[in-house]
Amino acid sequence: MAQKMSMNLKQTQSLAITPQLQQAIKLLTLTHLEMTNVIAKEMVENPLLEEAGNIASSKEVERTQSENREAQSDDFKGPDVIENKDNFDWDKYIESYNSHSSTPYTKEFKSKDDAPNYENMVSRGDTLQEHLMWQLRMESLRSEELEFAEQIIHNLKDDGFLDESLEVLLGGSKLERDEALEVVRMIQYLDPVGCACETLQECLLTQAIALDETMPKLEILIRHHFNELLKKDHESILKKMDISMDQLRDLELVLQTFHPKPGHLINPTETQYVVPDVYVKEVSGEMVLQLNDEGVPKLKVSKLYQNLLKNEENSEANEYVQEKLKNAMWLIKSIENRGRTIERVADAIIRYQKDFFKKGPGHLKPMILKDIANE
Repeated sequence: MAQKMSMNLKQTQSLAITPQLQQAIKLLTLTHLEMTNVIAKEMVENPLLEEAGNIASSKEVERTQSENREAQSDDFKGPDVIENKDNFDWDKYIESYNSHSSTPYTKEFKSKDDAPNYENMVSRGDTLQEHLMWQLRMESLRSEELEFAEQIIHNLKDDGFLDESLEVLLGGSKLERDEALEVVRMIQYLDPVGCACETLQECLLTQAIALDETMPKLEILIRHHFNELLKKDHESILKKMDISMDQLRDLELVLQTFHPKPGHLINPTETQYVVPDVYVKEVSGEMVLQLNDEGVPKLKVSKLYQNLLKNEENSEANEYVQEKLKNAMWLIKSIENRGRTIERVADAIIRYQKDFFKKGPGHLKPMILKDIANE
């Protein structure tokens, strides 16, 4: 018995996303710095791509190098906190404590013999937790004490302060309260001194107690007059401590050498520079848009390989060069399209948020992606 077969033809449309199209879409979503990294990678992988010219001037290079030197400096310079001996700027010091980044300080030593032997210190590549645990294992601790110490250390934030309340941590310990507090104090005096504290006052007091030469007046200043110090109520401090203004200034200068975020001495935070894709400036009352192409290499196709393509008889080599040529041309075109798209999008945003750019955040209008996409 013959079987009947039926065939239905149906016409449909589908969008095939080629690798080149995926690359073009990806370029649109990248930041300025990410795109320069992608271009650098493509120039390494594709021999047909080469830079059309050096777009960075010597002044720009010198400026960039200067910024890098500042960003990588390990000196906790006095002028950042104290402009002169007579003016201790506590607002800046507290701001450095509250901010997400901090600059390590370098303590001055009377002689080279007083300086620490850095060969005996753990590499800065270690995390704060690894650095503290390495020191802790040199102590003679019972298993319960070591377990609690590990719990404390793994509850530290990158700046060295406790992430969890000390009372909560003490409540979960198997040790007696006095024994547990002794373990915490031991961690506080490990290198860097001042970790495992809950407050800035406790952190600075710990560093004051750990000084090679005891300074009782400095400890009293931090322990009993810290709030007055923050308020710069010098008269009240002088009266209560019975010291001169010169003595107070000397104490403040010593206090300035302490680090408000000791954990960053081991886990230094890297400065993340934000590079804009566009600049918006007001010229004669009008908002003018300028695309930022600084640092982006101007690409062109290598003439050497173009000539090779004309003269190459080997089909396999010819196919390879053809493929690289197509990829190179598509990348150059995608970069140009990205620039035009960003300009059009930014121009639409400026027109939509004109009052915001001229009058400030209070005049920001509600805006969704669809509003700009429609344009």
